[in-house]
Amino acid sequence: KEEHLIYPKNKLVSIIASGKKELPGHRLRHEIIHDLKDSISVFGNGYNPIKNKIQGLKDYMFHIVVENVKKDFWFTEKLIDCLVTGCIPIYYGCPSIHEFFNPEGFITFNTLHELKLNIDKLNSNLYNSKKDAIEENFVKAKQYLLAEKSVSKYF
Repeated sequence: KEEHLIYPKNKLVSIIASGKKELPGHRLRHEIIHDLKDSISVFGNGYNPIKNKIQGLKDYMFHIVVENVKKDFWFTEKLIDCLVTGCIPIYYGCPSIHEFFNPEGFITFNTLHELKLNIDKLNSNLYNSKKDAIEENFVKAKQYLLAEKSVSKYF
């Protein structure tokens, strides 16, 4: 069974997307894939199905995380899954995310244009320079998984 840990990385950037298009984040994911499909690895039921999300995360240094909506104090498993596999999120979502995680371990963007400007700057040197923040965010993200298991035990 694959676990949550900081895996050795040998690939650059991935994204996971479904075929959904109802919410702003769904649509943005599809725009990103359309524009960047030659520079990123694409996974998910809408594209290249995988059995487990970890398959689309564990080998990658960076992972594009797009929340379905952009809202303060709200983030989802999309981000947690990324952090508990040692990926640096290229993140669109919760504007207050710095209150929960170390922002040094994130790359944030607000528009597709901004994302495109950052994609070419990604490399293993950048990833390795953020190791401390990756480890800190990994530990914090695992706490959210523990809390989720604790709550789900009672409901």
